[in-house]
Amino acid sequence: MLNLKKFESKKIFVLSTFGHSGIDWISSLLDNHNEILIIPSLSYFRKLNLIKREYKNYDSYNSEKKVNIFCNYLFEQSKKKSLRYKLQIKNRREFQNLVFKNLKMISHYKSFEEKLFFSLHLFFARLYKYDLNKIKVIICHEHAPWNCKLYLKYFNAKSLVVIRDPRAALAGSFRSFERTKVLDLHYRIESAFSFLFHSIKNFNAHFKNRVYLIKNEKFNNNLSIEMKKLSKKLGVKYSKSLTKQTFLGKPWYGESAYKSKDDL
Repeated sequence: MLNLKKFESKKIFVLSTFGHSGIDWISSLLDNHNEILIIPSLSYFRKLNLIKREYKNYDSYNSEKKVNIFCNYLFEQSKKKSLRYKLQIKNRREFQNLVFKNLKMISHYKSFEEKLFFSLHLFFARLYKYDLNKIKVIICHEHAPWNCKLYLKYFNAKSLVVIRDPRAALAGSFRSFERTKVLDLHYRIESAFSFLFHSIKNFNAHFKNRVYLIKNEKFNNNLSIEMKKLSKKLGVKYSKSLTKQTFLGKPWYGESAYKSKDDL
């Protein structure tokens, strides 16, 4: 059995973005490498903060109750049509119990946030039959920039940031908001620019000299070359799987703000 401390010593990177720049695409390319552990679109701290807003006394609950609330929230997310959310959890209660069991095994961390993080990743790896002895890095998909600095606080992580020509990124954001027709026009514009400017401020303030920029256009033009550079940065062996789009090992064909609400 893998030593827990050995698992928890893996290098951690947070994958984030400057807004509508192709983070799901990059995440799908990292999905099926045998030295990388990544839970599809987990957005760990984003989910925790949303839960804490809904459950005002969340921090005062016992660990089992907190785990159950988080797992239920994750389970509801997995019902979405997009393949990246489908964790294929057949037994909800078993999922919660196993995560909590793993959490109790992690005793040398003080914070619940750290214990839950490693418990989720350890159980996910076992659920999908990863060879934990081969895993070298844990990559955390954090879809929005607001919570990225928390990965520094708890895990001393480094950052992978997907960027794109701002004109294309903003146009995609506006188009995506327009298609949903839920938000007021002014809020859509403010939200798109807020995402962009907060990202710049966030990474300059917290991740200076700890950021690897993934330039959307360069990766589209020379994917294998750029993936070889990225794999060297991550400390993993280059594999052709890094040029193939999958989620949970299954082919994924992408999404577009211009063509469809769900996966193409």
